[in-house]
Amino acid sequence: MENDILVSVIIPTHNRKDYVGEAIQSVIGQTYKNLEIIVVDDNANNPEVRQFIQNLCLSHPQCTLIQNATNKGGALTRNEGIKVCKGELISFLDDDDTYEPTRIEEVVNLYKEHRNEKIGLIYTFCHSCDAQLAIVGRYEQRPTSNPLYRHMCGCLCATSQWVIPLCVFEDVGMFEDTPCKQDSIMLLKILGEGYGVLCVEKCLSNFRLHQSGRISGNFQTHLAGENNLLSWQRKYYSQLSSDQIHHVEGCTLRRIMLNHAGLGNRYEAFKLFLNILKQDRTCVNLQDFMSILLKPQGMKSLRDFRNRVRTLR
Repeated sequence: MENDILVSVIIPTHNRKDYVGEAIQSVIGQTYKNLEIIVVDDNANNPEVRQFIQNLCLSHPQCTLIQNATNKGGALTRNEGIKVCKGELISFLDDDDTYEPTRIEEVVNLYKEHRNEKIGLIYTFCHSCDAQLAIVGRYEQRPTSNPLYRHMCGCLCATSQWVIPLCVFEDVGMFEDTPCKQDSIMLLKILGEGYGVLCVEKCLSNFRLHQSGRISGNFQTHLAGENNLLSWQRKYYSQLSSDQIHHVEGCTLRRIMLNHAGLGNRYEAFKLFLNILKQDRTCVNLQDFMSILLKPQGMKSLRDFRNRVRTLR
């Protein structure tokens, strides 16, 4: 195969000494070799981890190391990587995830077949794995004829599944600085501008399921991110039908409602429950109503919260 397309792989890292080495090795071990690896260190407030990342990159000369002067968070850290990329394609890898060996080769091959089209995203399916990377499930979300609507109903794919042409960021801008849902908002901007989607329908990324350091465990952070996502979605409602708008509103308000319930904001959660019934009653169920009545004390994550609700069914 002629490796004529340079692919930039961005690995943002924050406080992940246990996993980031595996992420880097999974890129070095790719069958596709025309790569640059950009590690963006967001450990400005942790000298020990910063030194570890620096030593790790020195031992892997394939890596270019960028060190944030201050901690910037996931979105702005990815942006720092994008700023120095030289590749036609940008592939993202979270520091606790890994790639399968043929991932980039298969993505590039598919992209070449559609290189003259307006392609904004090429993604792959992924494995769900435990902390030791043992496979426990699969995430296989196929693209549809209306990817914008599908994405608004629930995130189409996560960043470690993405490959995006550099020119797309030059057109729609980079990641928004939001506490969470950066990936959902970024894809929303791409799909909202009419870019097409390609999918390699194989599990070629490995997503670790753990709570250590994940923002998904924080109700307040998640609530802020979901509200930001809702504001962005509403900018593109002109591209949806009335029924689609009601369903998207219902799906997003449900997630906002659950985070309010997790924070113990029962009045706000109940108001949202009634609003969702007006938008699209298929978006909520009895279990959701029970979550409003549940005391969230001692629970830190939405996953724990949902598990507690299920025990009361």
